[in-house]
Amino acid sequence: LQCMNKMTKKKVPRIVVIGGGTGTFAVLTALRNYSVPLHLTAIITMADSGGSTGRLRDQYDVLPPGDVRRALVALSEGSNDLRDMFNYRFETGDFRGHTFGNMFLTVAERVSRGSFSRGVKKAARALNVKGEAIPVTLRRVTLCAKTENGRIIRGEKNIDIRERDPHIPIEKVWLEPRAQINPEARQAILSADIVVIGPLVDDQTNSHIGFRGIIDEEDASANTNVEPVSSWVKATVQNLLNLELIHSTWHSRPPRPLWHSRSG
Repeated sequence: LQCMNKMTKKKVPRIVVIGGGTGTFAVLTALRNYSVPLHLTAIITMADSGGSTGRLRDQYDVLPPGDVRRALVALSEGSNDLRDMFNYRFETGDFRGHTFGNMFLTVAERVSRGSFSRGVKKAARALNVKGEAIPVTLRRVTLCAKTENGRIIRGEKNIDIRERDPHIPIEKVWLEPRAQINPEARQAILSADIVVIGPLVDDQTNSHIGFRGIIDEEDASANTNVEPVSSWVKATVQNLLNLELIHSTWHSRPPRPLWHSRSG
C-alpha cells in the first residue's frame, strides 16, 4: 500500500477490485476503511449459480445477485443495522435459504425494467455505498470446466462441490455463452491506477491455475508469493483477455496489478 500513499499527494487513487465472494468482501471492507481517500470500484463475476442466487436465477431469470450484494455491503457506509439486514438469511418458511439482499436486488432489477445495472445502482443508493459495484458482464452466462480426465462440468456450484472425481485437477474453464464485457467495467479498468485481482486462492483444490498473459503456470509455480488462483477469478479475467482488453486497448501505461501474497 506504499504506492497509494505516494499517489494521494497528487490525486485520489482509483482502485479496481476484480472477483466475487467472501474474499473480495474482505478486500473491499479493508480498502473502504483505509486511512486515506480512495475511489473504489468492484467488478463482480456473474457466474455464481449456487444457493439463494441459483434459485433466483432459475425462477426469475435474473442476473446472479449474491456476489454483488456482498460487494455493496462491503462498500456501504450505511448503518450496521442496514448491512445486517442485507446479509440476513431466512432459516424457515417459503424464503428459507434466501438472503434479504439477494431478494432486494432481484426486485430492483425487475422494477428497473430488467436492467440489472440500474437495479444495482438503486441498491447502492439505499446502502450509501462508497464507490461502485459493477457486474463484469450483463449477459446470462454459465461457468464451465473441463477436468484432466475429459469430464465437462457446467455451473459454478457443480464445479465448487464436485460429486464425482473431486480430486482430479481442472484443466480449463470458460463461459457459455461467450460473455461480452460490461462497458462500465471496461471503462473502470482502463481508468484504474491499481487493479486488485482475487484473492488468489482456490479453497476446493488448493492448486495453481495460471492467467494467460498475466501469470503463466510456470511463474505461478516458481513464485512462492503468488497464491493459487480460483477458477472463478480465472474465468473473470480470461473473459477480459479474450476481448483483448488487457493486451491492446491501453493507450498508455496499464494499471499496476496489486497481487495478494502470502507475505501480506
